[in-house]
Amino acid sequence: MTLKNQKKNKISKIRDIKLEETNSTSVIYPVALPTADQATVLPFLNKTISYIDVVSELPTATRTGRAISFDLKTSVKTILTNVSGNQFFGYPNYIGDTRFYKIGTLNLPLNGHQAVITVNLCYGFNVNNIGLNQPNYAIQNYEMKIYIYSSTPQTSRACFPDSFGPDLTKKNDPNYSLFHNGFVVVTSPFVNALGVYLSPVPTDNRNQVDIWIHSYMYHGYPLINVSQVVGSFTKHNTTVLTALPLDGYVKLDMFANTLTQIYRNPHNSVTI
Repeated sequence: MTLKNQKKNKISKIRDIKLEETNSTSVIYPVALPTADQATVLPFLNKTISYIDVVSELPTATRTGRAISFDLKTSVKTILTNVSGNQFFGYPNYIGDTRFYKIGTLNLPLNGHQAVITVNLCYGFNVNNIGLNQPNYAIQNYEMKIYIYSSTPQTSRACFPDSFGPDLTKKNDPNYSLFHNGFVVVTSPFVNALGVYLSPVPTDNRNQVDIWIHSYMYHGYPLINVSQVVGSFTKHNTTVLTALPLDGYVKLDMFANTLTQIYRNPHNSVTI
């Protein structure tokens, strides 16, 4: 970067550099002072194709000098607003036996708000048990679509009695009941899904509920899609257990779509 002569003339007249005071302990100054008689100006580049605007602004009335402001561009804010009710993410864990996977915590306020969570996964992902370039195959992927709604403040669903273990003190505690309910629709030509579980969040069970899936071994890398009217979804992709925590839970009722095969590959001898 080469400064214009008029800028060089102004800089040459500087006799003192003062760093703007701040209450923050982690600050990056746009001026570095490597030695007592040398100052290095660090420019901020505002790219037109960037998603962030860099603006020079006057600070508040109680301060002097100028300030640098950073903000997301309007186009980015519009996109974020439009998709805030939807999330797509992959679950990176798969284990060689049947496990319970916590996929996230759903924040869905009371009084009839809706959420739909779709989980696409496999029961094994070896296309066949023979080898390469074989005509036989099994269809191992399937879908669980979870429909959830929130209850009124005056009604909640009790968790399964055996989901608290030997400690039954939580059984009659409304903070360990569920203010969310729903059902699951499974779509698959082959796999019988194991189940979806809801577990209350005792600190805020009126608005929050944990979502668990019971999955077969080698389910690959599931794709999870969350859509909701309001609220938020905090994803989890590291909690994998052999049994659910004994803090209360229910297994949602499950239903199956009846699939009619409209094409049958004549070269595949595997019964589907």
